[in-house]
Amino acid sequence: MDRISGLSDELLVKILLLVPTKVAVSTSILSKRWEYLWMWLPKLDYGHSYCSEPESSRLRRFLDHNLPLHRAPVIESFRLELVSSRFKRASIKMWVAIAVSHCLRELNILYESKLNILPSNLFTCKSLVILKLAGGMLLNVPRMVSLPSLKTLKLQRVKYFKGKTLQRLLSNCPVLEDLVLDLPKGESTGKLTVVVPSLQRLSLDIPSAHDIVGYVIKTPDLKYFKLVDDNDKSHYCLIEHMPNLSEAHLDVSLPDIKSLIASITSVKRLAICSAAMFDEGFVFNQLEHLKLCICRDHSSNQLFRLLKSSTILQELNLFSMDYGHRREPEREKLRCFLDRNLPLHRAPVIESFRLELCNTRFKPESINMWVVVALSHCLRELEIVYETYPPKPNILPSNMYTSKSLVILKLDGEILLDVPRMVSLPSLKTLKLQSVRYVNDETLQRLLSNCPILEDLVVRLREYGDTMQKLTVVAPSVRSLSLCIPYSHEIAEYVIETPSLKYFKLVDYSNNDHYGLIENMPYLIEAYVDCCCPDIYSLINSITYVKRLTICSEATLDGLVTLVFNQLEHLEVCLCTVLFSSQLVQLFNASSKLKRVDISLMDGHDPRQDMDYWKEPSTVPECLLSSLQSLSWSAYTGEPEERAIVGYILKHAVHLKTATIKSYGSDVWNLEILKELELSPRASKTCQLMKRQTMAVKKQTTLTREFLQPQEIISSVNLMREAQTI
Repeated sequence: MDRISGLSDELLVKILLLVPTKVAVSTSILSKRWEYLWMWLPKLDYGHSYCSEPESSRLRRFLDHNLPLHRAPVIESFRLELVSSRFKRASIKMWVAIAVSHCLRELNILYESKLNILPSNLFTCKSLVILKLAGGMLLNVPRMVSLPSLKTLKLQRVKYFKGKTLQRLLSNCPVLEDLVLDLPKGESTGKLTVVVPSLQRLSLDIPSAHDIVGYVIKTPDLKYFKLVDDNDKSHYCLIEHMPNLSEAHLDVSLPDIKSLIASITSVKRLAICSAAMFDEGFVFNQLEHLKLCICRDHSSNQLFRLLKSSTILQELNLFSMDYGHRREPEREKLRCFLDRNLPLHRAPVIESFRLELCNTRFKPESINMWVVVALSHCLRELEIVYETYPPKPNILPSNMYTSKSLVILKLDGEILLDVPRMVSLPSLKTLKLQSVRYVNDETLQRLLSNCPILEDLVVRLREYGDTMQKLTVVAPSVRSLSLCIPYSHEIAEYVIETPSLKYFKLVDYSNNDHYGLIENMPYLIEAYVDCCCPDIYSLINSITYVKRLTICSEATLDGLVTLVFNQLEHLEVCLCTVLFSSQLVQLFNASSKLKRVDISLMDGHDPRQDMDYWKEPSTVPECLLSSLQSLSWSAYTGEPEERAIVGYILKHAVHLKTATIKSYGSDVWNLEILKELELSPRASKTCQLMKRQTMAVKKQTTLTREFLQPQEIISSVNLMREAQTI
């Protein structure tokens, strides 16, 4: 018997909790020792959105047979995601009733049906803490309701049997703290009442196609409130004051928001988009952070009243995603308002000022004036997203480059970076420049050289229209650097000198002939390299101290004969290049302390058409013999070259503890591959266990066999190997 089977039942159940339920069930085929262990699991998760009809039928039969036999005295969580119509109401009711009888604490059901599938004993469950229901199911709350422990209730698109159904439920939840209500489209609620003295968080979403008379909300202890009311039908809103409110998100089409605004005057953070104006006289004496959508016809007046009534406001965020030009007069009113009133803002310090202006016609001189005013209030964070069509770059004011208070600066879009001779940003720690334009090649480095404590730098060059050809980043204090050079950018060279760097990300897709000169980074911990350059000698030699490396390169590593990664423990290699197999061997040979290898397709990469011919090394890399413990291969196709590489690693990795192989897409690798591996006397126990597991598949019971898929069977072996380290 293997070591893991000798552990106590309690510890084995804890191990099974680390994997999906189907994986845990699969361990029942390993031996008699494992046959019933999964039935003690306190967390059960069944079904998924993409279940086929045969899979749904198998799941139904499995639950009908096994759930009544479940042995756990307490079920912490029971989740059902049932989309197929094959699931009968009686069966679902029985499954939920059984779970409730095990002192259920969390129930989560997604079921797209108009049926009432909830048993009556659910509504008198003393142990239930979390209840989440989603789909078109019918909620019919009986007269006898008592949920003394329920703290979280989430109802998304469910239908209510009668108008008072919801409030009957809420009034019998004495400790309810978190409530989410997403009303269904095309249905009628009538009058919605939410009276919950204990509630602290409330999210209410009323779609435009929902028939509602009005809603009443009485939640005196509320701290977080989100209201999305897109309903265009006439209805009322009656909300009592919330004196403890800290944060509110309002997106409403109500013609009268007097009651709504009166209820939230104690808020500290407010995001608002409203079709109606609120009356004067309200005072937001706690409001510190304001986010206002400027898409409405009265945005300027709305902003005026909000600023006038908010005496301690620190952060102002104006945003607009309106791609039309229907609101040009309103934009002009808003511009005039900001021109007149922003200079009168009374807060001594503005923590953050954010402008998100996409395809709008705000004049650059107005934007610059607002920035100047914000900077005069000891501004600490400035973020500008500015897009215009046709492109018309904006040059930001010169006083931005001499701000002593600025800590974070983020610029994105049609902004021309024209750095003056006088630059001093003594407090700047984070600089993020995305798709901005530069006056010349010296612009960026002039800025960087005057940021003495800069730590985090992100530079993403433009796709088109930028003249920068030489990029220079010399920044002794920078610890995190992300540099992206897009395909169409005609760069000639880049120079990077960042001796204190700990994190480095380079994405270089430029097809223009160029080179990179990168100085050594002795403190580097993590590097992400996605590079099309034919010559990466300088790049590779600069990152040899790295502990974690993610790499995709179309360049050969053959010339780097002295390459040594003497600190590298975690390696991720992308499958998309033709040179993948030779690069993998070279990286293995250079990394004597490697513990983990992940082979996959990096984000945005397509699988390669061909792979270079696999040549088995004449000597086994030291990392396979002494340190490698984990192998993960995603997007596996089963081609001969890949099969040879997997076989080679499994054959020689003496200390391997986990090996997870997943095919490209949603399927898993063919179990027959395991039978073809020739095991040497030094083959790892992982491979031996996996081969025995292949044979064990034939011995599983008919019921379990039809419920499980090969993925879960393989995962159970991985589970066993991982547990060996406990």
